[in-house]
Amino acid sequence: MWFGIGMHMKVLLAAVTVFFLVFLNTAAGVREVDRGLIDAVRLMGGNRRDLATRVVLPASMTGLLTGLKVSIPYALIGAVIGELVACNRGLGYLINDSACQFDTVGVFATLVVLSVIAGVLNVFVGLIGWRVNRWKPLDD
Repeated sequence: MWFGIGMHMKVLLAAVTVFFLVFLNTAAGVREVDRGLIDAVRLMGGNRRDLATRVVLPASMTGLLTGLKVSIPYALIGAVIGELVACNRGLGYLINDSACQFDTVGVFATLVVLSVIAGVLNVFVGLIGWRVNRWKPLDD
């Protein structure tokens, strides 16, 4: 309620909900960077910037993308709860309004829309993961 009832509150609630999921998965990805790659870049005279942009960032993308995939449902839940609490439009409002009118079809239709949105976002993150992890060898 500190941030009002507009779009800022929903975005902030969703961001706070997913921040630690993404942060901790990204930190785990950074910790799991192959030491041999880091040593090779240092041996070839690479500086800290080269090390960060050419080794650590690409190698830690798996952790970042895993955090994003895990946090998509939580972000949607945060946004819907923000709409349930203090909004007069949006999917959370539709769920609440349909439930108050005992309209189960409206509630389930809204849940289907939320599921489709989550699926599309998951596919989008998967495509980003496929694009940024092209350099990695395939696991057999």
